[in-house]
Amino acid sequence: MKKCWILLSVWMIFQIKLQANTAFFTWYNTEINIPLGDPLEPYVQMPYATLNPPNEDPNIYYERNGVNYTYQSVIQTHVVKTYRIDFKVYSPKYRITSIQTITFKVIDQIAPTFSALPMFEIPVYATSVNYTLGVRYEDNYTPVNQLILSIDSNAVNLNQVGLYPVMFTLSDTSGNTTQAMTYVRVRDYYAPMITQIKPLILDPNSVFELSDYFLMKDNYDAFVSIWIHDEYVDYTRLGNYPITIEVYDSSGNMNQIETTLTIEDRTPPDLVLLSNQVTLSWNEPYELKDLILKVKDNYSHLTVDDVQITTDLDLTTVGFYEALFEITDEAGLKTSHLVTLYVTYKKQPELIFEPLVIELNEAYDLMTGIQINHPFDVNIMVYDSNVQMKSGIYEVVYLCSDIYGNHAIFTRTVTVQGETNQQTLWTTIVIGLLFLGITGGGFIWFWKKRTT
Repeated sequence: MKKCWILLSVWMIFQIKLQANTAFFTWYNTEINIPLGDPLEPYVQMPYATLNPPNEDPNIYYERNGVNYTYQSVIQTHVVKTYRIDFKVYSPKYRITSIQTITFKVIDQIAPTFSALPMFEIPVYATSVNYTLGVRYEDNYTPVNQLILSIDSNAVNLNQVGLYPVMFTLSDTSGNTTQAMTYVRVRDYYAPMITQIKPLILDPNSVFELSDYFLMKDNYDAFVSIWIHDEYVDYTRLGNYPITIEVYDSSGNMNQIETTLTIEDRTPPDLVLLSNQVTLSWNEPYELKDLILKVKDNYSHLTVDDVQITTDLDLTTVGFYEALFEITDEAGLKTSHLVTLYVTYKKQPELIFEPLVIELNEAYDLMTGIQINHPFDVNIMVYDSNVQMKSGIYEVVYLCSDIYGNHAIFTRTVTVQGETNQQTLWTTIVIGLLFLGITGGGFIWFWKKRTT
């Protein structure tokens, strides 16, 4: 009995050693990032180790301070730096340990900020710009003198008036970056020029284009802003009125001119038509005044009834015609439009078919029994046919067209009836054989009777 206990103890010791030899630890979270200024304690609990499956030991424990003379006290979370501390894990069950170096990185994740970033105003044609004037910035960790400021001013054109973006990029020693944009206004300090090039004479109720009467030019701006002071002008009545015109450039520089605006009737009336080419249907009434879209005069009161129409239009005849539309205002000014009129016929011809029955072996005409429902001459031709000299029902396809190109396709059913030659031959043979049979039978009967 004592020997059995000894053997059992040896076997258990062997199993424990065997498991100890095969069990091992795997470490996780061996690199930890600690935000600048955070407390250390939560982060030292993050690294852990596990036994390889299926080995388990609920009593494993760690040694996190002092392993290999590395101590947590050296870690200063208010200083950006990388620290390495050795951790040790124990498994009482398998009697194994594992030491792992854990890397703690105190990192700065807060980007620097701009406390002041002014907008710059530069005179045109300036040779250089100091973009750092008035710019202030700071960082939570990196000293101001160690911050890196880069300026992208490639979009700025100092030779052209305008508003241009400038991009500022600020980086700290940890690589955190902040971008901010401001603008550079390149200004022009010279007022634009305005010169009258001809008298300002307008029709009643009309507007005018300044460039037709004034030359406006700026030393830098391609276009200038215009302000017209015409409070005393009555554009509906003839007369002379004072007017003031002010011009501004993009920098706010202003110049002005005072002149006289004259209102007089010089414009013929407006006559707007729907089209200068109209297609009309044959023999269908049409009111030519329906082509008038608008009648208007800058001074006289005109209506559609004031339009005179002269034409040789004949809706009963297909062809080409013209119509002259004219209107005259009170000043005797006239507007005319010539309209081309096309009278056309677009309806397809219509064919009505009577039943067509063809007897076998007789001549036939596929054009018989066709009625035409069309006001103009029509050309009819057989486009396709499958008619055969054999009893049955067939189809004939007709192509029908008039002199104006209107065409249509019709299908007609044709019946072929009667016996074919082969059927007639067999019928004749059968009748002949019957006749010979009857005649022969009678002769034999008569012969036998006679001999008896």
